[in-house]
Amino acid sequence: MKPRLIILLCGFLLAGCRSESGVSPIKFPQAEVTVKGRTLRVEVAWTPELRFHGFRFRRSVPEGTGMIFLFPEPSYLAFVMTDTPVPLSIAFARRDGTIFQIERMKPFDTSRYHSVGQAQVALEVPQGWFEANGVGVGDRIEGLNELFAQFPPKQ
Repeated sequence: MKPRLIILLCGFLLAGCRSESGVSPIKFPQAEVTVKGRTLRVEVAWTPELRFHGFRFRRSVPEGTGMIFLFPEPSYLAFVMTDTPVPLSIAFARRDGTIFQIERMKPFDTSRYHSVGQAQVALEVPQGWFEANGVGVGDRIEGLNELFAQFPPKQ
């Protein structure tokens, strides 16, 4: 197969991930976490495929919902919004749930949003949710022990 055909094939596969309704065709497991007394219904991205897909191609992320990314080991993380049309905020946290960084991410942004320290958890929510709920650095994401037990992160 010629290189150009491989690129086109990849493009068709990615285009197939789009949905007119804005809902992901990939099924993420769902769970609840609590941050500063506020309950969030989250989709759990615990495998490489789910972490890669994230909120790509979603046209909306309802209030009170988000996506939690679980990683097998603490590491410096980087996220990109290339195929994500909605503005999001991301919190980077340690395994114990302590948030050490919050960033606002722009739709379709090709730059990388890097964690300033080693994180094992990232939580994405609609942009402004952290501020609206008084959540900041030092606050904790509760319920992670159960999530890590139910969804042990894959490499």
